[in-house]
Amino acid sequence: MTLTIDFRNIEVDTTLPVDDWPFEAILTIIERGRIDDWRILARAIWEHPWGATTRAVQTIIDWNENYGADALFRTTIERARHAFRDRHRARDGQRLRDLRCRAGLSLRELSERAGITAALLSNYETGSVSPTLDAVARICHATDQSPLANNSQIDSDNNDRCALVTQLIDRLPPPRDTGLLDELAADDAASMDDLSRSSTPRS
Repeated sequence: MTLTIDFRNIEVDTTLPVDDWPFEAILTIIERGRIDDWRILARAIWEHPWGATTRAVQTIIDWNENYGADALFRTTIERARHAFRDRHRARDGQRLRDLRCRAGLSLRELSERAGITAALLSNYETGSVSPTLDAVARICHATDQSPLANNSQIDSDNNDRCALVTQLIDRLPPPRDTGLLDELAADDAASMDDLSRSSTPRS
């Protein structure tokens, strides 16, 4: 996909990723670009929903000076971030389950160590619910793992909880087959059965 717009007095190396383009170039595309130019920005937004391009576009559309483009890019950002959350909740949940299995803990045992209910832990692991940063930190502490062991820094410009949680989980050791999954799954099933029975109202 190639640009149709002439940047005129703006120096832009279009061989670089869009996230590396100057703010003025993003502004020019939104103000004077055609559909094909907008698609280039949309693709960058989908690749990095909280990246530099997205933040630049968000700033521009918040000015409310380009009615049609503002609505289009606002929808694009919302859809890209929603898709990111859905995609990463499942992946992050698997990483958290792997972390628990590494430590040889059942849901009930991790619940007691982290102070988080087994039902909520299960929802985290299945991707039904995105954990808070506090929950991830407590799970890491309970399993003796440090999410910042590689000294990487969390993106301070990112104010979205789901994206920050994913960054934190990405710092955890990579998933691996611990050989404990089947054994722990039986314990988890028993824990969830006990929880279900205890929460059923008595007649």
